[in-house]
Amino acid sequence: MTIDLAQDPLAAYAAILSTVTAVWKIITDVRDRAKVRVSALYGRTHPMEAKQGAPNQEYAVVEVANHGRRPLTVLAVGLTRADGTDVVIESDKLPVLLGESQTAAFKAPLKVLAGKTAIAWARDSRHKKHESRPARLEAP
Repeated sequence: MTIDLAQDPLAAYAAILSTVTAVWKIITDVRDRAKVRVSALYGRTHPMEAKQGAPNQEYAVVEVANHGRRPLTVLAVGLTRADGTDVVIESDKLPVLLGESQTAAFKAPLKVLAGKTAIAWARDSRHKKHESRPARLEAP
């Protein structure tokens, strides 16, 4: 059995409408995904903390931000050294659920890095590894 779309305008309308709906659903699903941005920053103990007995320490900060519309669970964060080895940052905050437009920051002593250049990374609940661009982690 064949349908002649020229003679059956209702069938033609239904075919066009279902195609448009399917394409719209695919576009919406892609746009609504969690979009992760990871960055590596240089940090130093604030002078007020140093006066209160905290040691003056330099550290690397890994910042993970969800710029998508869906929540995202971050399971692990870390840094990749210049030689390619990974340093996992241990934190009581992990795993962390990041909603829409939420950010989490994790810090590690700078001395764990062999060099001053590193790539920050975060692994989510889908076991996807999100990486930053290489960053120089030293005092400005």
